[in-house]
Amino acid sequence: MRLNHLYCPHAKAAYSRITLDKRRSRHLLSVLRARKGMPLVIFNGLGQRYAATLLNEHTTHAEIELAEALPEQKQAAAKITLIQGLARNDRMDLIIQKATELGVHRIVPVFTRNSRIKLDARRSQKRLDHWQEITISACEQSQRARLPLIEAPQELAHYLSHEKPAYGFVFAIGDYPTLNTFSTPQAEIQLLIGPESGLHEDEMDLAVHCGLNKSRLGSQVLRTETAALAAISSVQTLWGDFRIR
Repeated sequence: MRLNHLYCPHAKAAYSRITLDKRRSRHLLSVLRARKGMPLVIFNGLGQRYAATLLNEHTTHAEIELAEALPEQKQAAAKITLIQGLARNDRMDLIIQKATELGVHRIVPVFTRNSRIKLDARRSQKRLDHWQEITISACEQSQRARLPLIEAPQELAHYLSHEKPAYGFVFAIGDYPTLNTFSTPQAEIQLLIGPESGLHEDEMDLAVHCGLNKSRLGSQVLRTETAALAAISSVQTLWGDFRIR
């Protein structure tokens, strides 16, 4: 039987009780349709998981009893950071949801010259909160026990100049090498994907100057959301959890 997985950051010790907040309580009972006595798996976003049981059916404060700790979910084979040019709301939501399911370690939304989305500080925080909820739901659905890190939106040039990627790729159309021609990465892999209109030539040059390798994803022109998921899947297949051993 497939058990419902539920995120609770306060789950830190086996054989204890926790009370869910209103939002998660309502989700558990109204969406997942859990009932008193139903077995669950609770995860805290850091890799720890616990067998658990629902003790009551209050939609505003469901109480959960944690039992034994389950084996900690091991770290992904490839540590992937997705540097994603800000895309239109629905596309950005899709990218974050699927990137989480595909196992990325970190997501960095960036403003580029061609980004159509402009956010002030208040709206940036609101979008960040929204994206974090998307990652939680994606982890619950995919039974992933570690939440990816999501950074606040920032300028691409600022990120590249301060981060100085040690190893990674920026994708372009042209006669560039495909990912399978590169050596096996020994550290974090950073993937830079442009927004709907792509990256400006100056941004491509800066990315290469800061350490990223130019690569191509086949010969087709891909939408930003398709390119992001294709790049992540390719890395996972070559060097990560999808690799056939």
